[in-house]
Amino acid sequence: MKDFLTVLFKTLLAVILFPLLFIGVKSFFKHLSIYPNVWTEGLLWGGGAFILVFLFLDQCWELYDLEVKTTNAMLDFLGAVGDFIAKSIPLYSIIIILVFWLLKFFLPVTRYSFAFFFTAGALLGMHTILTAQDLQEKEKSLFKPGYFSCFSIQMLIQVIFIIMVLDLVLGKWTTFIWLKSFWGASVKMYIVLFRKLFFWL
Repeated sequence: MKDFLTVLFKTLLAVILFPLLFIGVKSFFKHLSIYPNVWTEGLLWGGGAFILVFLFLDQCWELYDLEVKTTNAMLDFLGAVGDFIAKSIPLYSIIIILVFWLLKFFLPVTRYSFAFFFTAGALLGMHTILTAQDLQEKEKSLFKPGYFSCFSIQMLIQVIFIIMVLDLVLGKWTTFIWLKSFWGASVKMYIVLFRKLFFWL
């Protein structure tokens, strides 16, 4: 009975959170139009490049494990919560973007913007795909409700971190613009879903 209630709770949570994942990712790609085109192109091409590497060359698990272990060590004081957050923070991508931001003050690195953001995009793609695969493998049930709910939360945290670090480089805080767009779209979607599910009300 306890196992059934646990699965039921996870399933309900997944049903509630999964639409947020869809909206969050969709609004993130739309939000990228705020930043310089070369940044957006670099991130997208880098993400696409990692997918090809993942499918045909190497899945880069050693690199991913090092990233998670490093972030975990930094958040060790948080205990079990630290492990969850560690998988929500794309540390490599954040470091690459921060290095680009710091070098801008001393060197003419703007001409290399595409290379920096391509690398950040590839590492972001690695973090996203391998986090999803790691969660999926750990979930033993057929439907995998725990996977959907955890991945949804971690992806949204990841999106917020990436927007914040991009805002730092841009010198303009747009995070609240994304949050406003995300909130508005989420409310609209849940209203539509509620009306479809409870059409007789």
